[in-house]
Amino acid sequence: MIDDDNERGERVPEHILGVLNIQQDAQKHNVMSLWAIYDLPVDGRHVARRFEASDKGAGTPTLTEDSLHGQLEWLRSTLRLAGLVCIQREKQDEGRIMETWM
Repeated sequence: MIDDDNERGERVPEHILGVLNIQQDAQKHNVMSLWAIYDLPVDGRHVARRFEASDKGAGTPTLTEDSLHGQLEWLRSTLRLAGLVCIQREKQDEGRIMETWM
């Protein structure tokens, strides 16, 4: 489990800590964790849904129960602060996927 204080002794926000812990758990199970941000604004909010892929990257990623809901910039900031990197959408991505974070 990730500690809730950073190197400078500052408190890490719960939503970022949650993503960090999910990522760490996926790594322990040798799966790659992917977060896809969908263009599904509901009251101005978007959704980031987490998928898992085998560590070899074979097959189609599997949707998990993990998700984040919020403004687009909040989602991006949360994933970025959790150490993830944005991958722009691919032609074969589902139509509502805006971007994927790994």
